Amino acid sequence: MRGWSSIVVLNDFYKDFIEEHDKFYLAFSFFDLMEYDRAALSVQDCKNKKAYYLHMYGRYLADEKRKLDNAPDSFGPPDKLENGHLKTLKTELAKKYAITELDGFCIYLYGVGLKKLDLLKEAIEVFVDAVNSEPLH
Repeated sequence: MRGWSSIVVLNDFYKDFIEEHDKFYLAFSFFDLMEYDRAALSVQDCKNKKAYYLHMYGRYLADEKRKLDNAPDSFGPPDKLENGHLKTLKTELAKKYAITELDGFCIYLYGVGLKKLDLLKEAIEVFVDAVNSEPLH
């Protein structure tokens, strides 16, 4: 009977992922096509932490792509003033980070947002926490 108990535990652990399997892989397909807005929207209502990461990362990449597409044809770096989307992502991730609801990948994404907003001291602390929760970063 030991085998059945491990199957039940695994089933409970992956229950959210199994229920949202199709949406997750649809978002993954949109990522391959660089359709980041569609990827983020396809997993918007998912409860799984992996799907939440795809949602947040899709929003981040879509906004960065939009910023590069709207940039003038100059040889300089993109304008740092256009970071309103980073502020909204930061506040949303900060709320979940404060109550320790983020996995290592979302913590890393939160650190990237802090770094891009030039909040370097906070970014270093968050990056250390990301490595502690996901050592293969």
